[in-house]
Amino acid sequence: MSEKFERKLEKRLKEETDNMEKQKQETWSRIESELFTGETKKKRTPWVATAVAATLILLIVAASIPDLRQPVVNSVKELFVEEKEQNINIEGQEEETDVQRNADEEWNYVIYVDEDRYRLEEGEGVDRIIPATELGEAYPEVSMMITETEATPGEIESEMTETYPDYSIESEQVTTPQEATELRAVPQGATEWNTPIYRWYVIEGETTYVVKQNYFLEAAEGHGARFDAMLETFEIVEEE
Repeated sequence: MSEKFERKLEKRLKEETDNMEKQKQETWSRIESELFTGETKKKRTPWVATAVAATLILLIVAASIPDLRQPVVNSVKELFVEEKEQNINIEGQEEETDVQRNADEEWNYVIYVDEDRYRLEEGEGVDRIIPATELGEAYPEVSMMITETEATPGEIESEMTETYPDYSIESEQVTTPQEATELRAVPQGATEWNTPIYRWYVIEGETTYVVKQNYFLEAAEGHGARFDAMLETFEIVEEE
């Protein structure tokens, strides 16, 4: 997947350098016509040396761009290193965890996953981060799903109301673990250790994402905290 990320960055940089190459060729053509048209050449001889010098500088700079491209790619990739350490608060205790860079097939986003405990499965229209080891049928679903949407936060809240009729839905603007609209499904009545918890985050930008967290009450300070920590690393890579 790191190769796809590099190709995307290189494509973006190539588009910019191709524009410069086009401008270089157009500039050279204009100068060449001025320099080597007989009538014009006689009239504008005094500035020929300056024009040639300027053209040579332009050619040297433009020619050097492809050589500079890879260092630029590398410097951008450093923003999304393959692996890094992350401090997570689990039940009041600080824990240092190694997380690895992951992304969807089209590289629309980057997220770091604790691959000792979870894995990211790419699907049709949705990516799922699930426990690396299955929990068993006795436990409710534990997952964090990432998908694109064209729905508004209000429309998504209505969807949650219909999907979870035994829960009340609360909405709040938050800045952690992401700047987003957080939608919480709060159980009505008595709760047990295995009461399912549903927490959705609507992250709006050029592309809007919905991140759906599913776990259970007893796992709120475990899986819930780890999902939030991974979500903190989520970053959209928009196409320019």
